Amino acid sequence: MEKWVKNVSDYTEQMVEARLDNSALLMVFLMSSSEDEMSTAFRKERLLKVADQAKDHFSTVEILTANIENLDRVTLPTSGWIFLLKPGEIPHPNLIQVAAVAFDGYDAIWGGALVQNEKTQGFDHVDGSRFGCTELPKIIFRNPETWLDTSFFVKGERVIFGQPELLLDVTYCLDLWGIGRCIKLGNPFVIQQLIPRYDELRDKILYYFRQNSIVKRFNFDNEDLAFRIAYWNPYIESMLVSGHVFEDTQLLALKKIISPGATVVDVGANIGQHTIFFAKNLKAKKVIPIEPNPSFAEIIRENVALNDVVNVDFSLLGYGVGEKEGKCRIVESDISPQDDVVEYDQLGEIPISPLDRLIKEDVHLIKIDVDESELEVLRGMEKILETMRPTLAIEVVHQNLSIFLRIMESFDYRIDHLFSNPQYSDIVAVPRK
Repeated sequence: MEKWVKNVSDYTEQMVEARLDNSALLMVFLMSSSEDEMSTAFRKERLLKVADQAKDHFSTVEILTANIENLDRVTLPTSGWIFLLKPGEIPHPNLIQVAAVAFDGYDAIWGGALVQNEKTQGFDHVDGSRFGCTELPKIIFRNPETWLDTSFFVKGERVIFGQPELLLDVTYCLDLWGIGRCIKLGNPFVIQQLIPRYDELRDKILYYFRQNSIVKRFNFDNEDLAFRIAYWNPYIESMLVSGHVFEDTQLLALKKIISPGATVVDVGANIGQHTIFFAKNLKAKKVIPIEPNPSFAEIIRENVALNDVVNVDFSLLGYGVGEKEGKCRIVESDISPQDDVVEYDQLGEIPISPLDRLIKEDVHLIKIDVDESELEVLRGMEKILETMRPTLAIEVVHQNLSIFLRIMESFDYRIDHLFSNPQYSDIVAVPRK
């Protein structure tokens, strides 16, 4: 057994040498004018030790020292690998061993970060930085502010000639993820001495996702779907980037009830995931999304275009639905539009109408998800319930369940499917006759 292990080890070393024999690594040691001499000396000593280990993997290893304020004056190679050690960061002793697995297949490599625990004097992983990822759409849900701005490896060919300072820009890093093969490894690359500007970094990353068309494509229920990822609704979008549809069980149950060619109303359409399912998987004749939030209305249009469906009617985007006519306004959240609050306000700019006044054609399915306002919506659609008798797919918070059941009984509806959650129930109700 020992002889076999030795042979395998020899073979592996030969293969690594053959693959990387012509490769080079430049380790850029960045200093800051505000950094004290002792910290600079300590960081450089650690980098020298890491560079010595790197000689086992690269044909040449060099260290270049530069001031971060003057990085634009530095000329970087256009081949081989570059490791940028940023001020305030100490390279992890196992940096090369951890990163080596990705040198062959990727253009840029990030890792996690450690920070010293003041109580134990040990080191803890920075929250959110201990995971692996290879897809740009997933980055936004993986705490990028904790690792995207840390020291990383990049191939020289991916550095824009004459502009090495871009390596310090998170926008450039995100562009790298879009055009190259990038990877985030779960092991730490550095130990942080300074606390990064997490809020500022997060704002820059969110702005990037909002300004760029970042799309996740996958197949669900034998249909190819596509969705713009912009952190409008992080809960739903985090499922989409993993190739899963939010409330997939409920949607597939509806598909068994509703025949192709139906007219569907999507009240509280949010980012349009259900609208796309109704239009594409359910093969509806027409889908009418209703959504008062302008941010969501915008992305609904984008998602419809991405999926190349022509059976979606946008005429009621920008409307709210309630028991009677009125006005409302959107109180924006600092986090995401999903946390925006719709407030009734007669001075608001967004109109509210009962469904009985908005819908003038026969409908077969009405989906309702309106954040605890479902009773008001039901009271404003009594004519529809009496005459059109559509199937209802409705989210009901638990405190409204008893009143909801009385309303269903009064219109002779029964509960066909129930999907219960801690705060609410997703209910499919159908007319008894």
